[in-house]
Amino acid sequence: MKAPDYVKTTLEKRYWRKLLTVLQERGTPVQSIDQYALGMLACNLATVEECREDLRENGIHVEVSGDRGHIVRKRNPSFDLLKESQAQIKHYLSQFKMSPASRGIELSGQSLSGDDWELL
Repeated sequence: MKAPDYVKTTLEKRYWRKLLTVLQERGTPVQSIDQYALGMLACNLATVEECREDLRENGIHVEVSGDRGHIVRKRNPSFDLLKESQAQIKHYLSQFKMSPASRGIELSGQSLSGDDWELL
């Protein structure tokens, strides 16, 4: 299956391939109609990675020039974008049965092992 045209960056394409591989390995049927949602998931994962990098480099607050030329401290726009992308990821992971809750698995008190995080 080919990635949608809007999956453009190297990072987005890497997530696309990895997601498709994970779904296929798990035996999750992926149809061509699913490519839009899978592409959106890949793009949001890439966005989260980019936002986290920006927040690491520049912090949660950034200094910008205000209306009167004064330096003003504002929240880094990557912070809000990160929150929005994480919400979208949660939605799409659920749609593809890639979250414990969407598979009917309860994790009460359990944490994911390092191997679980390696899937993505």
